[in-house]
Amino acid sequence: MDVHHPYLASPQYLRQFHDQSVTRRKIIKLYHKMLREPEKMLPDEVTTLIDLYDAQIRRVDYHIGWLLGSLGDRLADTIIVVTADHGEEFGEHGKFGHQSLYDGILRVPLVMYGQGIKEDTIVRQQVSLIDLAPTIDNLAGNDDVKLFQGKNLQPAISGKESATGGTISVLNRSDWGRRLIAYRTSDWKYILTESTDGNGTLFSEEIYDLKSDPEERYNLHGSEDGKAKAFKLEAVGKILEFKRLKRGEETAYEKERIKARLRKSPKL
Repeated sequence: MDVHHPYLASPQYLRQFHDQSVTRRKIIKLYHKMLREPEKMLPDEVTTLIDLYDAQIRRVDYHIGWLLGSLGDRLADTIIVVTADHGEEFGEHGKFGHQSLYDGILRVPLVMYGQGIKEDTIVRQQVSLIDLAPTIDNLAGNDDVKLFQGKNLQPAISGKESATGGTISVLNRSDWGRRLIAYRTSDWKYILTESTDGNGTLFSEEIYDLKSDPEERYNLHGSEDGKAKAFKLEAVGKILEFKRLKRGEETAYEKERIKARLRKSPKL
């Protein structure tokens, strides 16, 4: 959370990226402007935001270094995972912060170190943060990871097995009345924007060829591109499967919640 907006960077770190001081009042003003009036952001204001963001990253980097340095002999028996819940956009698609499911938001660092992890290993396939919990549990010596939704990444880390193919990400914005769902493979991405009220209102669909268009500038939905059409069929199927799974989980959770309340209720 330390790199989260508003980017209230400390002067000692900001000086490494920005040649002028930035008052707290100006930072808060930029924060409100980037969220409420992103179309009015000036180039120098965007540059300032990026410098503030980089300064916050530098601060976190320093404190991670301090933490690792303090471990001493315990470092050899420690599992270290460096990651993030999301990235940030700085106007690339007309918005700032994390209000979309473009790659600027979805692609985050994932660095792991510890026993059971071969050094200098690079997993080039995409993985999902939902896979972290079962992976860490397995690295800690537990073999039963059935309780987790994700997949143990140990085979991918050791090079024995490819990581999962497609991943699904969801952004719920009740204040917008919209839900964004993305299905992403290494080559393609589909983004669905629908209503959150359950009536099935569809606002938009987007398809991007990530190999030829990594910045996601050219929406291929509605085009005659055969590969885009085929990918949409795959993506829609995966999203429907995901929704059915979520509904099942919510129903099971609600049943257990009701049973727990009944057990606590006084008997007549």
